[in-house]
Amino acid sequence: MDLRVSIFPQPQHSVANIHVDVVGLLHTSRGNQYLLAVIDRSTCWPETIPMQSAICASCTLSLLSCRMARFGIPEHITSDMVTTFTSQLWTSLPNLHHITLYQTTANNPAVKGMVKSFYRKHLASLMSRWIDSNWFTQLPWFILGI
Repeated sequence: MDLRVSIFPQPQHSVANIHVDVVGLLHTSRGNQYLLAVIDRSTCWPETIPMQSAICASCTLSLLSCRMARFGIPEHITSDMVTTFTSQLWTSLPNLHHITLYQTTANNPAVKGMVKSFYRKHLASLMSRWIDSNWFTQLPWFILGI
């Protein structure tokens, strides 16, 4: 794993390089308090996957069952170094699926700028819909608005 990423490889297909991050703690909505944010580096396609917890098993299962099931297995996944993305389950993804993991410091704008910018830009819209515990039903409309 490379801790310092400054140049991203040219992707061979549109879902080759994705960035992941955890957003939360949110108001509980249908048992969910977190979002797994996934953005494709090539197309800037955003995904927000609701999760009940931010533990590694939830993030890995959400990524596999929602993102990878629809778009295929990426070549590269970039994340920060929070415990969710440094556990043995998460770091075993390369062995199972031939994925290269890039991990960086939590607020590295050169690497995580795409994910952070996405949520900074749309945070007002996001929060205006999430003032109550009904944000789960508003999530598709939020993504559609983007």
